[in-house]
Amino acid sequence: MVKFKSMLNFFVKKSFCSNLIVVFAFFSFGCSTSDDSNNDDSSNFVLTITASNTIEVDTVFDVTISTSELMQSLEVSLDNFQTSITHVDHLGDNTLRYFSFNNLGNQTIYFKAKNNAGIEVVDTVTVNVVRGDAIKIESITLNSFFNMGSTWDDEFPTSNLNHLADVAFGLLKPPIDMLTGNRSATPSTSWLWYTATTHNNESSLNWNLQNDDLYINANELNVFIGFFDDDGEFAQDLMLGPPFERAIPIDNYIDSQPISITVNEPDINLNFTVGIDWLQ
Repeated sequence: MVKFKSMLNFFVKKSFCSNLIVVFAFFSFGCSTSDDSNNDDSSNFVLTITASNTIEVDTVFDVTISTSELMQSLEVSLDNFQTSITHVDHLGDNTLRYFSFNNLGNQTIYFKAKNNAGIEVVDTVTVNVVRGDAIKIESITLNSFFNMGSTWDDEFPTSNLNHLADVAFGLLKPPIDMLTGNRSATPSTSWLWYTATTHNNESSLNWNLQNDDLYINANELNVFIGFFDDDGEFAQDLMLGPPFERAIPIDNYIDSQPISITVNEPDINLNFTVGIDWLQ
């Protein structure tokens, strides 16, 4: 079995600029930490932000950024500029940016625009994210996987329980490209949404997620899952990938709304059950 460094470089390490609830797809812009703003109260440079007040979880929505002069740059943050993304191309004096939130409640987006004179102005918008038609994942039970009950960590003899898998999983959602509003199609590290607690030596293969607020809007996206053997610095893929993940087909059950769905992947000896709260 092949071991991968840094938890498969896939499920445990979030390779974002920060662990923000909205994951940005990075193309022509990069992460930065913000310096103090070059604000000038005497400037007539005005920034106006317009967005919907209420949106449903996972729904893509746009924010209109308008200024009284041409923008030289636009900085966007979700944590009051502790981390941020700066755009410099095709701004003009009016531009759109796209967002989607995983978490319920009030979410604030921070904007900082700079004009050609170097004057910076800051404004924010707060949206209330509601559940809407989203389901809530209540539990995950791993019923079977390749080599279950047998050796995954061969540095230990079979007489030592540590030879068994230390099982965890990651949930993945496709992120939004802030510039286009499109979701990426190919799973990668930027999809990582949630990482489960590791259960050592297969001590339990059930995860109670009722308090983790894991909401999924099946009308907007598909969520994926990947199980792995967590060995700390290294991990092994229980999915026998690639691919390292499988879709949870929630959209197939929207009409029947069972309290749980079981997914069977016989080609990799994988079977798992997802407990669901539909609250319709």
